Amino acid sequence: MTKNAKQLMLALLIIFISTLGIAQTALGKTYYVSTRGRDSGPGTQQRPWKTLSYAASKVRPGDTVLIARGTYKPFRIRRGGTRSQKVTFKADRGARGRVTIRGSDTYGVAVWKTDHVVIDGLTITGSRGWGFYVNEGDHVTLRNSKVHNIGRACVQYLRSNFGLIEKSRIYNCGRRGPNGEGIYLGRGQGGHDRSRGHRVRNCTIYDTKDEAVDLKPRTRDMLIEKNNIYDIRLRDGGAIHVRGTGHVIRNNRIQRVRRRRGGLGPGIESDSRSARIYGNRMSQTSGCRGRGC
Repeated sequence: MTKNAKQLMLALLIIFISTLGIAQTALGKTYYVSTRGRDSGPGTQQRPWKTLSYAASKVRPGDTVLIARGTYKPFRIRRGGTRSQKVTFKADRGARGRVTIRGSDTYGVAVWKTDHVVIDGLTITGSRGWGFYVNEGDHVTLRNSKVHNIGRACVQYLRSNFGLIEKSRIYNCGRRGPNGEGIYLGRGQGGHDRSRGHRVRNCTIYDTKDEAVDLKPRTRDMLIEKNNIYDIRLRDGGAIHVRGTGHVIRNNRIQRVRRRRGGLGPGIESDSRSARIYGNRMSQTSGCRGRGC
């Protein structure tokens, strides 16, 4: 082999190794958490971390945290991802529905001022405050999860945009506080929350002490579709309460809605002139009331 050929092969090898390193970085790393782990370890499958709080402090864009079955303490996520490299916290194979985040005076899982986070396959329960709480987080997904037995609203997105809540079961909300919504999008007081673009689809929502889905004033362009909603007890509003602009409410099934003071309550109540409401099936409610019905 000539000297020039050797130099060419060396250059190609260097390029290949560099490209491989870039690809691995783009894909992100996979970490593991187990109740039997140690936070002093490397977070590998053989030597997992113990706490989700520690995992949340170490993730970078593109990383995935796989969680073994067991019960864990509440945690807050402050390090998110990007549009192409999300940060994901997910129940490990065979552990969906068996990863439980239990107890807190404030929240079960919080995403705090960071974007592009996915929560997949977790059970959040026992919080005296909120179950899943997002504050100033865009593109945050809650999927294949359960949120139940919560003191206030089970799920709240505050000052956030383009969230996705899908294929989740949300129930027994409002056990302690004044707010008992299933899903609370935007802010009811202050009037400065212009959250937009959230999607709620294919969820089962029941046994709430206020609205199943509450779209607050000044919210925009939400899509609420194909949800199964039942056994709702209302203080006011409807099982789906529509305020703000540009919302689409379609193809939901809503049953057994009652007011706390007695009588049937609206399946949908709309105060939005621009809402599009169609294809919803309602029984044992007082129907759809307000604009767009």
